[in-house]
Formats: sequence, structure tokens, C-alpha cells
Amino acid sequence: MISNSDRDSKIDRSPKIFKPKRIPLKLVLIVPFVALITGAVGLVGYLSYESGQEAVTSLAHQLIDQASGRVIDRLDTSIKSQQKLLTFNRNVFQQNNLKPKDSPQLRNYLWQQVNLSSVSIAFGNEQGEFISYGGLLSQEIVNKVNKTTSENLNIGTIVLGEVITTQPNQRNYFLVDDQGKARKKIFTKTIDNQTTDWYLAAKNAQAQTWSPIYVFKVIPLLGISAVMPIYDSNKKLQGVLSTSLPLSEISTFLNKLKFSPKGQIFIMERDGNLVATSTLELPYLQPDKEKLGRLQATQSQDPRTRAIATHLQQKYGSLQEIQSSQHFQVEVAGTNIFAQVEPYRDKYGLDWLLITAIPESDFMEEIQANSYWTFLL
Repeated sequence: MISNSDRDSKIDRSPKIFKPKRIPLKLVLIVPFVALITGAVGLVGYLSYESGQEAVTSLAHQLIDQASGRVIDRLDTSIKSQQKLLTFNRNVFQQNNLKPKDSPQLRNYLWQQVNLSSVSIAFGNEQGEFISYGGLLSQEIVNKVNKTTSENLNIGTIVLGEVITTQPNQRNYFLVDDQGKARKKIFTKTIDNQTTDWYLAAKNAQAQTWSPIYVFKVIPLLGISAVMPIYDSNKKLQGVLSTSLPLSEISTFLNKLKFSPKGQIFIMERDGNLVATSTLELPYLQPDKEKLGRLQATQSQDPRTRAIATHLQQKYGSLQEIQSSQHFQVEVAGTNIFAQVEPYRDKYGLDWLLITAIPESDFMEEIQANSYWTFLL
């Protein structure tokens, strides 16, 4: 019989030695190699992506600058040419080659001007007389005129507007022959020329200037007029010479300016009112068929226009503070937008802000695709 003490004495109490598991040589060779390759590729991919973003920012700024330059060139051509036309005509009046009270002579002269320049031009005098030549600006108006006259006219067809002293404030519009003479009456509008925005702008400024943006009396469109008061030798006001430009013409040009797949351009005034936009959004509100109200860019239906305008208002407080070209970025619906605001002014009082915007996605799609393949590798 074995006692407990004998049993305990036979238990092996020597320390046990644990042999570590051997790591396969395959893993020792492969894991560091894979880690090294993965780290190197990841680092290269990251640096490549960051470098690509810097290149994209630089490229976006260059493209925006070029697009803004093209818009400014066009504005210089279409807008400043109107003021140049007035300057030329002022000399004609001052040299007494054109008499404000000689209606037949004035009518013939304005007919020549509209054919040479394709700019709507008008003259109203202090006696309430008025003569104008300009094109039909909308398809809606063309359709109405065609229905009234049984003609087959197109947008741009030149018509004569006229107010004579025997019918004050009754502005009659006529289709004309190839000499610019009235051949068929279209319609009549009751308009006091001396209280129109363009006439008052010239009269109050007493110098060549721009009218405020206003609603055309005949066609429910927003436009702006270059205006110039005409004085006699005694510095007495004889009348006002005017050329007009609908804002829709500016929007149409901006829309056709393709500089980026999803890029857009819009123009607003210093008070934040929208002037024109490449999205062709109407820059006015229409509470009813008879009235138009200005549309603030911060209330635009386009999310990018609205976001950019809001950003500028919040950053500067007053848009009057923007005195030089500025690049900035705005996020809209998770997309980064590169943008630039550029003041546009002239010596006649025009003071607008030109905004050009390009989404980052227009540049980053290829870079992101390359990063994806790098990640897979």
C-alpha cells in the first residue's frame, strides 16, 4: 500500500519547458514583402492623389480666369458698343447735322443706325415726341403680331415706334418697308415717355450714363439702356437718345459659352439682384401677368447660384466690399465648387459682379478612377 506521502514524492516537480511554435518561413518572407509593397503603393497613391488635387485647383483657376476673360470681352463688345454708338451720335447732334425737332430727318437717321449696328435705338424729346427702331424680341410677341397683321414674321424683325404731338403718350408701332417707313400698324401702347426709366436716368444724370435695369414697357422683359441727354447751344435739354439691351441676350451668350461640362456663369448687381445666368433662369419674379419683380441671386432656383450668392453675402456682409477678383470654394450637395467673383465696371456707371463656377467633379473623375485602380492593385 502506497501512502500519500510516497505518492507525492513520485510526482515530477521539475519545471516544464514550452517550446514556441515555429513561424513558417513562407510567412516570414511574404508578410514583410507584402507590407512593404502595400505601404509603398499606398503612399505613392496618396501622394499622387494630393498632387492631383493641387493640379486640379491650379487648372480650375486657370480655366475660370479664361472663361471670365471671354465673358468680359463679350460684354465689352455688346455693352460698351452701345455707349460708343451714343458718343458718335452726340457729335452728330453737336455739329448741328441732326436736329432733334426734325422728325423726318431723325427717323431716317435712326433707321440707318439700326441697320448698321443692329442695336435698338430711340429718341424722345421734351415735347413728348418719340421715335424708335428695334427688333421683335420674343416669340410670344412675334406670334401676336403675326396674328394681328396676318404676316409671317420672325424674331428680330425691325419695327418702328412713334409718338407724335397730336397724339401725346400714344405710342404706335408699325411694320416698315425697306426705307424704314411705316407700312402697317401693329398695336398702340399708352406710355408717357418723359416718365420712363431710361428718359429720367439721362435727365437726372445730365450726362451719358446707364439706366437702371427696368421692365420694358411694350414687352414684359427686363433690360437696360445706354442713355444720353441732348442739349442745345444754350444748355437746354432737347431730348434723350437711347439704345436698349434685354438681359435675355446676355443670358443666351452665357449659356452658349461652353468651357466646362457642368460649369456655369452668372452676373448680379451689387444689391444681389440677378442680371443674367448661363442656366437661362429668368432674372425676375412674376407675381402676376402685369408685373415683374427682381430676383435675388440668393433666392435662385439653381442650388449653385443660390449657394455661391449666399456665401458671398455671408463672407463680405455687403457686396459693395468686393473690389477685386477673388477665387473661393463652396460646397453644394456634397460637391466642391471652384468659383471666382470678378467686378465688371465701366466709366458710365455700370457696376456688376461676374461669377464663374466649375464643380470639382469636372476635373476629379479621372483622378478618382486612377486612385481606385491603385487601391485595387
